[in-house]
Amino acid sequence: MPTNCTKIIEELTKDLPENPSILLWVGAWRNGVSWNHSKIIAVDGRYLHTGGHNLWDAHYLKHSPVHDLSVELEGKVAHAAHLFANAHWAYIERKQGKFIGKIVDAIVPDVLPTVLKRRVNITEFPGDEVGEFPPRYRKKRMPKYKAKGPEYCRIITMGRKGQMDDNDKAADSAFIAMIESARKIIRLGLQDLGCVGRNTSKAIVITPCTFHFTS
Repeated sequence: MPTNCTKIIEELTKDLPENPSILLWVGAWRNGVSWNHSKIIAVDGRYLHTGGHNLWDAHYLKHSPVHDLSVELEGKVAHAAHLFANAHWAYIERKQGKFIGKIVDAIVPDVLPTVLKRRVNITEFPGDEVGEFPPRYRKKRMPKYKAKGPEYCRIITMGRKGQMDDNDKAADSAFIAMIESARKIIRLGLQDLGCVGRNTSKAIVITPCTFHFTS
């Protein structure tokens, strides 16, 4: 199931005026049955829109439609989202820059599958005026932001990298740590409840708590 990044670029830019003041990159990666499933719009290290946004009819809609939760945030939490996106772009750049990645990019159109377990695609716009890979987010380029007001609260940010890195399962460890730290109530908003913490030999020990589930 390769992603046709070139076609997506064409659809996104077909109605733009001549010489638009926009630089655009569309990238995708797959490693076996693992791929980027995050939904993030992060702007200037300050604004963030994230959540589920799953609108796949066969799995979520049909006769009893459901929608995942989404949230708009402002503040330093957006910085973490930028860094998470950086990790995905770095993976694409690293795989595309290798010898096999360059060969696949040169001779295999985005729409065609390959026998390789790993596959990355990327397309840029305007093609003749920008580099192959997008610039990375740099915190020092963003204006300083100081949160204030009654709506301010602290947020723990987590992101799961899938099979980008088999040794980095920080989000799984964070879920376990938060559940273990609970003393009275655990509230979960989720689609289903499966096994958290793959390849862990540690059992989760929970003190008596009340569980609240929202699916």
